[in-house]
Amino acid sequence: MTPKQDRSTKPNATTPPARRGLLLVAMGLLLAGFAVALTAILYRPEYVVLVPFDDAEEGWFRTRIADFAEKRHVHLTTRAYKDEDELERMLNAEALERKRRVLVALVPRASLATLGEEELALPLDDVRGTARARALVDAMAPHALAPAVARGSAVLFVPATISTPLLCFSRARVAEAVAGWEADRPRIEAALRAVGGTGLPEKYRLEENPEGWDTFDLAVLAAYWAGRPYDGSTEPRIAHSATGDAAIVDLAARAFAQGVTAADMLDLDAIELRDALVWESAFFAAGWYHPAMTKENWQPRDLQSAAARGQIFLGWLDMPHLFRLHGTGAPGLAGALRDPADLGVSRVPRGVSLDLDRGRPARGGDPYAALTGLWWMVPRNSPDAPLGFDLVAMLAEREFQADWARAFGRLPTRQDLLAEIDLLFETDWQFKIARTAKRQALDLGRGQPGSTRWRRNGRALVAAWREACVARKTTSPLDIGVTLERHAAGGVAADAADSAATRTATRGD
Repeated sequence: MTPKQDRSTKPNATTPPARRGLLLVAMGLLLAGFAVALTAILYRPEYVVLVPFDDAEEGWFRTRIADFAEKRHVHLTTRAYKDEDELERMLNAEALERKRRVLVALVPRASLATLGEEELALPLDDVRGTARARALVDAMAPHALAPAVARGSAVLFVPATISTPLLCFSRARVAEAVAGWEADRPRIEAALRAVGGTGLPEKYRLEENPEGWDTFDLAVLAAYWAGRPYDGSTEPRIAHSATGDAAIVDLAARAFAQGVTAADMLDLDAIELRDALVWESAFFAAGWYHPAMTKENWQPRDLQSAAARGQIFLGWLDMPHLFRLHGTGAPGLAGALRDPADLGVSRVPRGVSLDLDRGRPARGGDPYAALTGLWWMVPRNSPDAPLGFDLVAMLAEREFQADWARAFGRLPTRQDLLAEIDLLFETDWQFKIARTAKRQALDLGRGQPGSTRWRRNGRALVAAWREACVARKTTSPLDIGVTLERHAAGGVAADAADSAATRTATRGD
């Protein structure tokens, strides 16, 4: 019988179960770690930036955020919206989605109050702390700061660019009118009397320098051009925006130039506001506004195209549209003017009343214009608020604002860049437009009322303008005042109905 062999000395070719288990666990952890590392390298979440850009500016912007996306291992794309209503629908729809993608949004002045009141904007103090949030806005011009802060001291929006209407015109056609308008004086005087005025002020003359113009100078230019054929066509040669937020800004600019205050604009009740609309009616009654302006509901891009085609000789455009009109050399911005050197730009004219007192305008204001612009925000439902904050911080830096300004005429909000405007724009024509825009915005700009009530009443202003000025062409201040009051009251009633419907839906009745 073979003696038993001691198990402790018997060779074993197999691994004990305990060791085998440990090896399997180790291999599993190694594979899991590798998978995590591979995922970290290959997987990139996809986020969206909402912007109000056309194709050219949107394409340029995507290239500017590509490096940021690469360093942060994310995919960043853009989605354009056409107006503030579409923006707000998109943000509200995003809040209901399970997978949220909107990282940041570039929002217009008209949406700030609504986004703040509906708490769709995330206070940036809650993301990276108050000190870093304040550092973003403290670098900006005071004119852009007021709408950025809400609910005490919380920073909701970071200023991106400020804007205001400027007067643009054909230098050659203005020079022609200055030299030849006197021959048309009797016809112009008769036209002013026909629309409710008493003619031109005593000792009136059309100044060569647009910096000295007022509303009567616009009337003389409009009447002179409307009575003469150009390129085989005799038609009015002046226009401004006729629909949307651009129309609100343009009409607010007329009102501010007449001496209207922000409080007056909020109530739509001031004699100076009626003076502004009296002039609008007078231009329509006399046939001095280009008919396509209201028939086709022109917006700034339409004015830009009309000026390029020689349809109009004078209009109101902001700095970005003037850069596009002239052409900057950036992709998609070749310019369309026959003679870019013919483009003249000035601050807006001073508003004066159509009616005269002892041969002089009975009332008048200063060459003020309405401020608007764009602001960055991180949505409350942003998929990655810290990343959104960091992107906004990058977009608020000197380098981005400077490049954006030179390529697309976006007037910076940073105080240091505004102080160096002569160094920022090396091309002479760009500098001249930027200098005029800076002066109009910082020295002669007036902020629109910052409330949802103004958004409602701004639309009521356009509706009243369409009824009283475009359709009825009334120059009666009383009639215009009644029309303004009725449209403002209608907006209040509609707002109350919306609020009641919202409360009912919330209660679930």
